[in-house]
Amino acid sequence: GQAVGLQQRGDFAGAEAVYGQILAETPDQPDALHYLGLLKHQSGNGAEAVLLMKKGIDAGLPNPGYFYNLGGVLLDQGKLLEALDYLGKAVALTPSYAAAWNRMGETYEDMSMQFKACEHYRKAHELEPGVREYTLNLVRTLRQSGELQEACSVSDAYLKSNPGDPAFVFLQTQCLVDSGKAEEALEKLRVALRAEPLSAHLQHGMGMLLSELGRFDAAKEHFGKALAIDPQFYGAYFSLSNIQNFCGEEAATDELERKLQQQAPRDPLAAVSAEFTLGKMFDDQGRHEHAFNHFQRGNQTMRKMLRYSTDAQRVYVDSLIEHLNAGFMARGDAVGSDSEVPVFILGMMRSGTSLVEQILASHPEVAGGGELMFLPQALRKYTEMPTIVSGDKIAALPDESLQGIGAHYLAKLAEFYPGKRRVTDKLPGNFLIIGLIRTLFPKARIIHCTRDALDTCLSCYFTHFDGGHPYAYDLREVGEYHRLYQRLMQHYEGLIGPENLLTVRYEDLVNDVERGARALVEFCGLDWDPACIAFDKAPRVVKTASLYQVRQGVHARSVGRAQKYADYIGPLRQALAGD
Repeated sequence: GQAVGLQQRGDFAGAEAVYGQILAETPDQPDALHYLGLLKHQSGNGAEAVLLMKKGIDAGLPNPGYFYNLGGVLLDQGKLLEALDYLGKAVALTPSYAAAWNRMGETYEDMSMQFKACEHYRKAHELEPGVREYTLNLVRTLRQSGELQEACSVSDAYLKSNPGDPAFVFLQTQCLVDSGKAEEALEKLRVALRAEPLSAHLQHGMGMLLSELGRFDAAKEHFGKALAIDPQFYGAYFSLSNIQNFCGEEAATDELERKLQQQAPRDPLAAVSAEFTLGKMFDDQGRHEHAFNHFQRGNQTMRKMLRYSTDAQRVYVDSLIEHLNAGFMARGDAVGSDSEVPVFILGMMRSGTSLVEQILASHPEVAGGGELMFLPQALRKYTEMPTIVSGDKIAALPDESLQGIGAHYLAKLAEFYPGKRRVTDKLPGNFLIIGLIRTLFPKARIIHCTRDALDTCLSCYFTHFDGGHPYAYDLREVGEYHRLYQRLMQHYEGLIGPENLLTVRYEDLVNDVERGARALVEFCGLDWDPACIAFDKAPRVVKTASLYQVRQGVHARSVGRAQKYADYIGPLRQALAGD
């Protein structure tokens, strides 16, 4: 008890001395071994922590709390499968251990296995429905899995007991927007704001939703209210910067820079938001050296928080090229659907995919799905593979699993977009699994968006993405990623004919939008509709980083953008050249 008390008060040296005395007398004392292991973990000595905690488990009777704690330590170290093993032992001993079920859900979520995460979050929520963390985790992953009705139901029940909770209100509004009920989502936020007008997060949430709907003036008003309530809310500054051009706002930009220098942001993510905000503001004003310096600081801070390896990505791409080949795609004769509903718009991030989707989604027979996660989620569900599914694992799937993935995807399209002849799926990273797409949906259209490599990569580097894309926060790494993307696309283009794969150059599209739009509509097997060249007026939700740009009409301001930063992007040029 004395050692644990010292440890809880932060006196690690004192606690370690007491544990040492206990273990000197009884080397296999399980409690001392376990809590000394936790202390080592808290002190940053992860390897020793795991050894001590495992020794403590071996020395005593099975203890679900010890399994749970060791699982948490392993999770912090990124050892996800081993963490699951120990957390599983905890719930096997105590099936009512809600915290352990929740931690298992977090582990599966870290592995991008949303369906498995949902199962475990649901169990934790059923055991302790009043715990905010468990309920929030469940609602979030239900939404990510496309189970929007259940997500709304669970959040409704929670909000009845906890009205106005900003995180739940915003998640619920996102579920409603995903379901095509944007106006209902706005009303939910209005009700919440009437009850909690001084909630900076609710004000920010309203601004975000209005931005996605293209109502930028109203969005700015709510971002301004959020900042008036909390001047340190750099996420609101960042959101505001994405829907406004700051040309001519030099004084305000310099003032924000001084503020950042005088008072550091509250946490690293806030610092990233602040740096990307200032980078965008200086870029709008043509002050390129200042802009690059801020973008660079934001990227460097973000990169430290992410795990990514070009070598691992190269191994992954190699596996896709080796196994998603002509032989695999020939299986489409047996397992493929004859549906022509899906239209896949893919390529590198920042390559013009949002513009292409906005053009097509303006057609009355097309629904713009945005960045749909239905296909990657179904793939992980049927393979039960963490994070990414390598080419050999995809190729080894039996016919019934491939058919199940395709059926799941088409069922989701029918659920959310009933009656539409075409539904666009604008998840750029689907370029990785074109071989799977072609096998599941032999008649689906695939639109590959390309753009100047330097412009594409620099635009990625200047974008603070809302999750994912860890390669984008380092100039060399984004260049290396682009080379791998090009290599993979060369492989797929050699296997798929032009009747199913259309390549669209961003520069050509903005130079002659009507010609490009007509080619897109014809490729999709539809009759021409003039609404497709008035896409900036379309009243649809846009959630990507391009939500402002796609509503400004077509322009060529982004063409050749990298030349303005020629003095700063040497590592990117070298990476793209293969040096």
